[in-house]
Amino acid sequence: LPLGTTPLVTRGIVARMPAPAADEGAPADNKRQRWLVELGGDTRTTLSLVADELLRKTRRYVLSRQAVSYDLQPQGLQVDAAVDLDIFHEALQQLTFDVAGDIQITSVKLGEKELEWAISPSDESHQQSLAIEFEEPLQGVGRTLHIQGWASAKWGGQWSLPTLTCRDALWQEGMLTLAVSPLIELRDLQPQACQQTRLGPAPRGGETYQFQCYRADARLEIV
Repeated sequence: LPLGTTPLVTRGIVARMPAPAADEGAPADNKRQRWLVELGGDTRTTLSLVADELLRKTRRYVLSRQAVSYDLQPQGLQVDAAVDLDIFHEALQQLTFDVAGDIQITSVKLGEKELEWAISPSDESHQQSLAIEFEEPLQGVGRTLHIQGWASAKWGGQWSLPTLTCRDALWQEGMLTLAVSPLIELRDLQPQACQQTRLGPAPRGGETYQFQCYRADARLEIV
């Protein structure tokens, strides 16, 4: 890798290797640093390349992967979000999400443990801020938050389904799943910043749509 770039992995150990002999006497812009990633018993990992300057400026580095499931029923919308966090360097005591759309948060858990949380109006119009407190500082990889909420149905016009965006983390990937009751007929479904990857039957009848996100602000709009 170019000098000034450090690899981070979600599983495994990263070790700095001696510089190649060919780099000796080379201009600084052309010099490279070799790294060794030991996976141990794991066969898969997520690799991120981070500028050393960013690591020096920040006391922590957080990566997030998010999967949000929507269950659309005539009476309203159930929202379930699973957020996987990889926390490097300094541990987290609090985490904040930007919540777009009219949604009532009903539960926030780390594993099976209920967490303290508070929701308040955001500076952005039509948004709220969800602040989550951890009893003990949170650190390490593969730490999963489960956030649940409920939104009343909005029929008769275009409806942008609620979204949650982690303000304190670097977004890596996301998935949206929409299960539609057999009692509901969608006239239009418009994915924004995401692409449909699957269409199949829902567990309780109806249809399930799945989307792969390519931006953190991906959303679904329905009529």
